[in-house]
Amino acid sequence: MGKVRRPANGTAGSAALDKQAAGLLGLLTEYTEKVNHLRSASPGGPAWASDPRVTEFLFRKLQPVVRELAQYASQQIEYADHDELTRLELRLRLAELEAGLAAYEQVRRMRSSAPA
Repeated sequence: MGKVRRPANGTAGSAALDKQAAGLLGLLTEYTEKVNHLRSASPGGPAWASDPRVTEFLFRKLQPVVRELAQYASQQIEYADHDELTRLELRLRLAELEAGLAAYEQVRRMRSSAPA
């Protein structure tokens, strides 16, 4: 995929790229919250959150699409001609999402190695 060239400020192409970045930032924020919620689900939360089988099921359903979202964000950071502030915010949001996924994986490993 080649680098997307951003048209001069104020053009329709520029507005579309800004709208795309805003939507991507929203999705990154939303799914970071969802992954972190699944990771930190505890007996004090909703009834389903106290059952690790349920949170594991939900995570397995979300994980492939969330990883696809992360890959798309990475491509946008690398190839789209966003302004530096937008690129920085995308990188920060992507890092938060990847950290949440890694933390959930660590929780999964701890659960699977814990005695029954």
